[in-house]
Amino acid sequence: MQRIFVQKDYYEDFSDRFVERTRRLKVSDKMDESTDMGPLISDAATLKVGQFVQDTVAHGAKILTGGEGVAHAIFEMTEAKTYCFNL
Repeated sequence: MQRIFVQKDYYEDFSDRFVERTRRLKVSDKMDESTDMGPLISDAATLKVGQFVQDTVAHGAKILTGGEGVAHAIFEMTEAKTYCFNL
């Protein structure tokens, strides 16, 4: 999932709940049965996700959780706070 659009009036409550639940997810080796989400397809994909996160921050986003590559092809679940009111 790359984007979730949330109506402004509901954003804070949604974001708090989403961050809490995202932090509970285990991103790890796909062979570990306790894993909620396995690795990306390659190290190159991990670098690309990292570049997306850096670009988002460079354009004014605030990282609320995650935002780091942690191991071979594994990138933390990430939530970035941005605003777009002109849709």
